[in-house]
Amino acid sequence: SHPDFFLYFCFDAKNGEKVWGMDLDDDGPSSSVVEDGIVVFNTESCTIFACDQQTGEQLWSHYLGDPLMSTPTIANGLVYTAFPAYGAWSSVPNFGEITKGKFNPSHVLIALDLKTGVIKWEKWIDGDIIMAPVANEDKLHVVSFPGTYFVLDQQTGEFEKAERLRGTSAPVFSKNGMVISRRSDAIG
Repeated sequence: SHPDFFLYFCFDAKNGEKVWGMDLDDDGPSSSVVEDGIVVFNTESCTIFACDQQTGEQLWSHYLGDPLMSTPTIANGLVYTAFPAYGAWSSVPNFGEITKGKFNPSHVLIALDLKTGVIKWEKWIDGDIIMAPVANEDKLHVVSFPGTYFVLDQQTGEFEKAERLRGTSAPVFSKNGMVISRRSDAIG
């Protein structure tokens, strides 16, 4: 028997030739996001990776927790993702600043510097993120699996809203506003 290993590849979009590949030692990579020549992706069992878009050289990584089910988001020089934080919830301050005890924290929303991986802020939320955080202007919008809609300041992580909307999708923005799908008890 041989140990499992997982490769992540970059291919040239025009001719399909392999540009680079890297051994992750981790499974289940998410979709990647790219900004400023840096590729970022989560792996299901625990780790967020950032690597050089041209060479595949790993720039930084963080073991976050198992499982990582959503795709990260990059905006304004920061990377946003969520991870489960079993047993350590008191280590992240300020969950109560807007939620006022209405939510049961289980996951942490984290912001990391895109170039260095340095943690900028961490905030408690009540579940994993549906799809990915959504950056719009200077705000970060997140819908959790329990259906809570959170709005935070991208740079500081300060909560501006935490509302039980029974959401079932990530928000989508257009010039006409925002759309979030919601659960309904109506039978029709």
